[in-house]
Amino acid sequence: MRTVSLLDEPVYETISYDWGDPNVTTAITVDDTQIRVTSNLAKALRRFRARDAAYPRAWLWADAICIDQTNDVERAQQVTMMGEIFEAAEQLRVWIGDCTNNEDTDDELAARAMLFTASFGRLLADPVALRQRCDDIRLRGLVDFQQDADALSHLFTCSYWSRTW
Repeated sequence: MRTVSLLDEPVYETISYDWGDPNVTTAITVDDTQIRVTSNLAKALRRFRARDAAYPRAWLWADAICIDQTNDVERAQQVTMMGEIFEAAEQLRVWIGDCTNNEDTDDELAARAMLFTASFGRLLADPVALRQRCDDIRLRGLVDFQQDADALSHLFTCSYWSRTW
């Protein structure tokens, strides 16, 4: 962990996530020091580390770790800077959470929902393609479309979307 100024233009990533239940915490190790974070953040960090094993480690800004949650003055100051902190980040990682308590299922549903959303967006920009897709749905039935819509619906039931600031 290190303290830096945004004026120094540090290279880092941020994470957007739902804290989850603040009373359900897990110990993690940061620079050989154990700290407690919400179990949801701990899961996200573990998942990112597992996925990024082949890549160099990047600095990650997570509010629960980088802001002293016991210091009201620091917390108030940092909260007013969060827009700048997120905007200056090289990359934003989003942790929607474990919606099904099964990582493989969550990954599959999220991937299907994202592909569906991207393809639907392209279709809206192309009326001919949209008409063809509608014809395909009528000819083949709603099975694929319904599975895509169900995946998207499931994705939006995750607690991430109902969190408060």
